[in-house]
Amino acid sequence: MIVIRRPTWYNGFMEAAINGAAGMLGHRPAESKKFFYGGICLLIAELGLVLLRVLVALIPDGVPEIVSDLIFSGVLNLGVMCAVPLLLFLYVERPAGASVKTFAAEIGLGKPDRAGIIAAVVLGIPFYVMTLGISAIFILIFLLFGYFPSSVPPIDPGVGAFLLAILLTAVLPGIFEEILYRGVIRRALNVFKSDTGVILFTALCFGLGHQYIRQTGYTFVGGLVFAYLAVKTRSIWPSVIVHFINNGLSVYLEAAEVNGWPGGQIFNSVENLFAFIGIGILATGVVVFILYFLTAYYKNKEREKAEPTYIRQYDPVTGAQKPDLLVYGAPRARSREYRASAFEKTVWTAAVILAALNTAATFFWAVI
Repeated sequence: MIVIRRPTWYNGFMEAAINGAAGMLGHRPAESKKFFYGGICLLIAELGLVLLRVLVALIPDGVPEIVSDLIFSGVLNLGVMCAVPLLLFLYVERPAGASVKTFAAEIGLGKPDRAGIIAAVVLGIPFYVMTLGISAIFILIFLLFGYFPSSVPPIDPGVGAFLLAILLTAVLPGIFEEILYRGVIRRALNVFKSDTGVILFTALCFGLGHQYIRQTGYTFVGGLVFAYLAVKTRSIWPSVIVHFINNGLSVYLEAAEVNGWPGGQIFNSVENLFAFIGIGILATGVVVFILYFLTAYYKNKEREKAEPTYIRQYDPVTGAQKPDLLVYGAPRARSREYRASAFEKTVWTAAVILAALNTAATFFWAVI
């Protein structure tokens, strides 16, 4: 029998690495683990997208395009955006006694609110038109810098090709992108107690996360709407619905033009980009109005549930007592602001920089 003796330095290194990993992952406060976990999931998603694009580019030319599409979309959505966050939660971040059901509720997979679902269905078409207008604005800006967006290959004719495109473009991204960005990422950012910050940063990650300059503008604005819905309704299902309608409409109208279905000539009636921008502005107004109405609904709903409270007030100059202020619900105590460590910030920063660099590369690659 051959006995392999490892050097002392090797044993010391491995012991230090294991202890360091345990200290980094296993013994952090709950907020720190939650924030760090979200950053790791985002970084893995960005790296996964890069590696999958390289993998698909290496597939031989003789392989049918449907195979590469299935590999790319299936691995990205089911693996990178779903399985990886779930496995990391189960074996790295999960607090003692927490179940998968608890995790699902925290990322917004619980029972949706009826008002949020109705608002999402109504939002679908105006949201799609809004993104068309935003896309037209960015195309005009790109043209000024000499960037000519490449045309997307047309969808194959037939019902089968249409249904497959719906699955790969609308169903899978509509569910699993929402799980990652409006679920896992939003849950991690909630430690900062700022809804505005969560909405803005989640939208930034979503816009850059596509790593394609042509999509960055309208996905960022769309990400604002998705994140706002998730924050207000405390569920990702409304954003899943809007996301699905948006992508599904895009696929249908493209398939309708190829197959001669109703609505296939709708874009031919719009003469130029400025017409798209004008229509998009009108649609943006409709989207804002629906979100405003939804916000007012939830405010009234919270007010109905809350108990009235009177807060005594005093004049800051004279000290005289002023009429009591009527509020609904107990005054919200100011919670301690979470302070992320340098290492946690590095993980998040690396993910955002990686996405930003690859997004910029798609611009310079086309210009140069």
